[in-house]
Amino acid sequence: MSQDVRDVIVIGSGVGGLTAGALLAHEGLDVLVIEQNDWIGGCCSSRTEDGFTFDEGAVFILNPEIYEFLFQLLDRELQDYLDLALLDPAYQTILGDGSQLLIPRDPEKMAEIIREVSPGDIDGWWRFVRDMKRAWDAAMVMFKTPPPSLSMLGTPRHLLSVAMRTGAHKGAFLLFRNLLRSHASVIDSYFENPLIKLIMSFETLYAGLPAYRASGLFSPMPMLRHFGIWYPKGGMGAIPGALRKVLEEHDGSVMTGRKATRILTRDKVAVGVELEDGEKISSRFVLSNVNATTTYLDLVGRENLGRRFTRTIEGYRLSICAPMLRLGLKGNPPMKAHMMVIGISRDQPLNQFNEYWDEVYPKGHLIRAEDLPLLITSPSFTDPSLAPPGGCSLTVMTGLPYRLRYHRWDEIRDEYIDDIIRVLERRWAPGLSNQVVHKSLMSPPDMERTYSLPDGAIYGFELSLPNMGPFRPSWRSPVIDNLYLAGACTNPGGGVPLVMHSGMMSAAALARQARG
Repeated sequence: MSQDVRDVIVIGSGVGGLTAGALLAHEGLDVLVIEQNDWIGGCCSSRTEDGFTFDEGAVFILNPEIYEFLFQLLDRELQDYLDLALLDPAYQTILGDGSQLLIPRDPEKMAEIIREVSPGDIDGWWRFVRDMKRAWDAAMVMFKTPPPSLSMLGTPRHLLSVAMRTGAHKGAFLLFRNLLRSHASVIDSYFENPLIKLIMSFETLYAGLPAYRASGLFSPMPMLRHFGIWYPKGGMGAIPGALRKVLEEHDGSVMTGRKATRILTRDKVAVGVELEDGEKISSRFVLSNVNATTTYLDLVGRENLGRRFTRTIEGYRLSICAPMLRLGLKGNPPMKAHMMVIGISRDQPLNQFNEYWDEVYPKGHLIRAEDLPLLITSPSFTDPSLAPPGGCSLTVMTGLPYRLRYHRWDEIRDEYIDDIIRVLERRWAPGLSNQVVHKSLMSPPDMERTYSLPDGAIYGFELSLPNMGPFRPSWRSPVIDNLYLAGACTNPGGGVPLVMHSGMMSAAALARQARG
């Protein structure tokens, strides 16, 4: 065991861990972040291969006010650390009949598209925008005023004060109503046309759930894209890069290429970590940004947990996997937006779209690439520096099982890559295969190996109501003293803003304990 005792060891350099680490270093605590990979960011990182930069996991920024709030807590200005570009159009979509639909950022322009497709849904669109804005304002109440001290953050006194000052309590009923419904039922209450319903629902795929199982808390998402989606210069990895910079400005440190294999405990109290090479580092507190299942069952160990708590952790449902195909191209394909969706049919009812989740995913089938809904993002579309001159970087993401019934991912890697390229070539960009100069795949097992994600679960635990918010593991461990958690598996859930929120709340709770 090392002689020097750090104040806080953070395991994992994802956004949650770096958020908490930067805040605690700002409070004057001695913080060490330990990262198993040679790069930082976890599922919000950017990787460069053959001169092409790809995002690994997160692909855009929503709710920059949360980022601004965090940097205010850190006594910093967000614009000094991140350069954000507004994305407009929000999406390019390719429909089943080959026609294309650009989804604009401006809600007025979106209304014009709805009028062309389904005039009867115009009133529903404006009611939807109004109600979802009110509900979202209520959900984001904490970020509507300048932040208090870290130790006061998120306390009942703080939240009540903000709610009364901002008037966000007026949207609390709408927020609660959404909480009790699925995303599909919320959408059904505003729209009639099947295509409009799909346009308002396809993003649940990239939260890892069909619309009928996704919580109604997700329902503001189709509204939020029309109030702004941003992308940081340099790729999504610029976000953890900015947090690391602030951390190091406050004398915190990051140690990469070192894997923590055990959280050391003494009498049910976390006292440090052990690394893969056997080195032990002592600390007053440990904060894990690793998947909660891995944190408790592997790093802490079942032997240090009660039987009932172990069953609780084992009972959480993991999120879907999202294999990511990375393509580097010479020349530029007909990309008209930073993000593109392929796999939406004009006449496909939403329940048919959802059959994928009932009939394919849970049974471990590897269906034809032709039948997969695909999300395509192009970092170089917004930031040309992320590809060689005249080139283009693309990432193709979809949801597929970790355990395939008749195949193994490591055996079908090349076949899967070629199938996806053929689909893109036929449905979107003729001659694409001749432009490909780089191709690689981050498969679900790769995700597990690289980021310690059980079964490659990119969103941590499933984003359904029984697995969201306070139903997730808490920031402060109830079974191991001086152990804290942040990240996609903790309250409130997955996605960069929510993970950032978890880091803030975990740091606030730890700071209160550290101050006695």
